[in-house]
Amino acid sequence: MKTIFIPTKRKFPEFNINKFPIKKLPKKFFLVYTIQYKDIADKLKNKFKSIKKSQQILGCSKLSTKLPILYIGDGTFHITNLYTQNSKIYTYNIYNNKITKIPKSDIIKQKNKLKGKLSKFYSSKTIGILVSTKKGQYNIVIANKLKKQLEKQNKKAYILISNNININELENFPNIEFYINTACPRIQDDSNNIIDYQLIN
Repeated sequence: MKTIFIPTKRKFPEFNINKFPIKKLPKKFFLVYTIQYKDIADKLKNKFKSIKKSQQILGCSKLSTKLPILYIGDGTFHITNLYTQNSKIYTYNIYNNKITKIPKSDIIKQKNKLKGKLSKFYSSKTIGILVSTKKGQYNIVIANKLKKQLEKQNKKAYILISNNININELENFPNIEFYINTACPRIQDDSNNIIDYQLIN
């Protein structure tokens, strides 16, 4: 079945770049944004030399930078992913024209959650390795490598392959204690029994 993607633009309050609170940000930073905010991000990139890098992101994007990050988008879905990559994250709210720095306590809380998962993973004897057949997410080579490594550690390992990974379906495998995800990294956020493979390598 053919799929047609039609880009649509979200309506925002009028954006006045001259009132953008640039002084609230570090002298150099990395600008990241979701597709809905691309027009605003482009205006900022053309205006301010303090933006050294910029990138449109998805929930599973990985960033290669040590610069502080300014995120332009909605909610916490994308920010949660950034927690594991950087300790200096700022967000811009176009509705009130304010910039907020994410508290260090929030970042520590997220990292502690990951530490708890790692502890549970190490103590588990039976591991499931999740593989998605979606384009860009199919990591069967990595899954096979993980399986061999786990078996060398005297753990039982099973590879579960599906196009759409439905977390609820994992209840059908009560013998599996913990899962390693090789698809979209954000899948790990849906369960305390799933961790992304990049965090255990």
